[in-house]
Amino acid sequence: MAPLAARRLAEMTSLGERIVAIELLVACQAIDLRGNRLGAGTQRAYELVRARLPFKREEDPIPASIEPLRELVRSGELGSL
Repeated sequence: MAPLAARRLAEMTSLGERIVAIELLVACQAIDLRGNRLGAGTQRAYELVRARLPFKREEDPIPASIEPLRELVRSGELGSL
């Protein structure tokens, strides 16, 4: 059962990374639209996200891939802020 459990854990981890990447993208989009002021740590996280995926205007297509943000989540760089 251990190999199956390990495979399932890997799948769940991958899905979790995708969820966090989508949440980061949506949060940064909301920050851009509302113009909120950010604290130092939140500002740094915002900059890391925007370095990988820029602001999306309404006429722009939805990003084809959130993979750059998923790699950011996987790298642990956000956790070191």
